[in-house]
Amino acid sequence: NNDKKVFNNIWEACSDMYRYVQFGFSPNARTEIFGSDWNGFQCEDFNDIAKKINLKYDQKGDNKTNKEKCNFTIDAIINGECEFEDKIDNKENNDQPDRFTSPIDFSNFLLHVLKITVDNKIPLDDKGLLDTFKEYDENYVKEFGYNLLKIRFLFDNYVIKREYTADKDKWSLKQAYKYKYKKKNQENIQYKNRFTDENSNKQILMILSMFHVSNPSQIYKYWLTGVLNYLFLNYKNGIGPKEYLIYLESLANKFFKRYLSTNEINYNELIFLPCSFTYSIDINLLDQGTSVEHFIFNYLDYLLWKYDPDKYNYFNFSFSNSVEHFYPQNPIEGHPKIEKEEILNSFGNLCLISMSKNAKLNNHPPKSKKAYYPNNEYDSIKQHIMMEQADNWSEEQIKKHKSNMLKVLGLKK
Repeated sequence: NNDKKVFNNIWEACSDMYRYVQFGFSPNARTEIFGSDWNGFQCEDFNDIAKKINLKYDQKGDNKTNKEKCNFTIDAIINGECEFEDKIDNKENNDQPDRFTSPIDFSNFLLHVLKITVDNKIPLDDKGLLDTFKEYDENYVKEFGYNLLKIRFLFDNYVIKREYTADKDKWSLKQAYKYKYKKKNQENIQYKNRFTDENSNKQILMILSMFHVSNPSQIYKYWLTGVLNYLFLNYKNGIGPKEYLIYLESLANKFFKRYLSTNEINYNELIFLPCSFTYSIDINLLDQGTSVEHFIFNYLDYLLWKYDPDKYNYFNFSFSNSVEHFYPQNPIEGHPKIEKEEILNSFGNLCLISMSKNAKLNNHPPKSKKAYYPNNEYDSIKQHIMMEQADNWSEEQIKKHKSNMLKVLGLKK
């Protein structure tokens, strides 16, 4: 019964995706599980967590009823068949409501944990969540419970969140830690950047947000499985910013090449196998107009930003989900059409913008589009570079721009 209650505490703490997982435990348990500063993970296995939580449950409850109703299987827990009478209540601990939102919900997060724990072939679709969880013995459930808490801690500390403060919102990459209010003699949770080096923290935040906006849906976030698996395997030796960034950029490059490859590469192999892959790259896949993968545009923007972060310091990745023809397909009266499809749909004439802006600017020539951005804060860096040539945008400029962007992407032509 104690194991069930410990698992329930882990489950309750991890299921609230709007708060850092430390909020799900009492201050004393936080110190035991997450260390004296509440920003590490100190447990070796499920039994270690149980020992450190040291929950003071009310033993007057009818434990037999719980035992009869719950077989301590994941199916039973998900279906609500386990009735736990005791929950951690932190109201008296002066913990304030959180200001973050998660890039993924709990049911989909569970699938990432399960994929890492037991079977990397599990599909990342929460519609099959209950079918995916099978009957496992108690030892497996303990392993899953331990991994759930550990991976949730890693997720909170090394994956971006959306942070809302003073009516503003932005991407953040922060860790939760214990802050002591000396005047009030209180210990509360506060936040600071995950990595002390500001440049490293920003760079990692940018590439993670690049991944997320390229795949904004809750399902099929294969990049996130890869990131969580990397963190899970390497946390014991420390997650350094340099090594983490190398991994993220390597993963991004693999995804980029996969989208341009003529040979099919399985996502599970790409994520879980360390070996290199043979990509048969077809550059012509970049010249497909609105059919070009959004990830490619965002990956290019990341590379351009990294090359000159000062020039593009205004830029942050957003959900720009519409591919725009910079020179329009059907220009307004008085402007000629581009008759050559290979020029019109060329990567050199394409960029990502929001759907609403695309609807407004759809048929306007480049010069008019430039006037729509008086502060030069464009939707994408690729668009920014194109805007610099907007007054003289021509077939020659399209070819030149494409050639320059191919070089940035490592595709010489």
